[in-house]
Amino acid sequence: MFFTKLKSLYPTLTYSETKIADYILANKDDTFDMTSQELAGLLGISQSTAIRFSQKMGYKSFKNMILDLSRSGEENDIQEIQLKDSTAATNEKIKNHFSSLINIAYDTNSPALIDQAVQAIYNASTVFCFGYLATSSMAVHMSWTLTELGIMSVFDDNPFALMTRLKSCPKNSLLIIFSKSGETQAAVTVAKAAKEAGVFTLGITNMAKNSLQPYLDIWLKTMYSPAKTRFLSYTELSSQLYLIDVLILNLYKKDFSKFKHAVTQYQEITKPK
Repeated sequence: MFFTKLKSLYPTLTYSETKIADYILANKDDTFDMTSQELAGLLGISQSTAIRFSQKMGYKSFKNMILDLSRSGEENDIQEIQLKDSTAATNEKIKNHFSSLINIAYDTNSPALIDQAVQAIYNASTVFCFGYLATSSMAVHMSWTLTELGIMSVFDDNPFALMTRLKSCPKNSLLIIFSKSGETQAAVTVAKAAKEAGVFTLGITNMAKNSLQPYLDIWLKTMYSPAKTRFLSYTELSSQLYLIDVLILNLYKKDFSKFKHAVTQYQEITKPK
């Protein structure tokens, strides 16, 4: 997973972080036993820079990053689907990429962070869900699932309409916003409006530093690649779907009797006659 993460984050690296990345790319086999202090000394940077690099890559420690690096191979990196690929080869590449994206989301979002996000949803009087274009499907899915649990949830893919709603929304409201890159202007504008209205905001977006991040109270991270290929365009929402299930199922456990009752009522109302 190391090289998959690095390709996604490389454009956002600082000069010193780029030195680390370039050294690892050129000398992978020589880094397996290195400490952050040794790497820093070799490259003429501070040890804290080496540690921050590992954290930016989504690892709990420099040691964990090196361990993942030792297990990674560039052959396990993103494999573009080719027109000549068989159905079996295509299916295998998609499966591997989905697994990689979900593993990255699992590693990058700690249980404590998930608990914080679940508590924010549980405490909210109203949950607004927003996604623009491709991610609107994620917002719809989140909103309908929350509604099934008996939580007041509103989906809106019109940024201007939602901004108006946020100005007069109930107290203790929550905005859940989905964005693959964190750079979509509509998403950033809505998040900024929520911040100005005093609405708590949970974002599910790119793990690299982005324009949306400063407006988020809770930031759940997924991997986004700036490379636009026929392969990546259709798979990068898988980690957002994973995080939706993580949030919903941990929320369900939080008050099982209450949510079980709500789901039963919902199913009774919506079942076919």
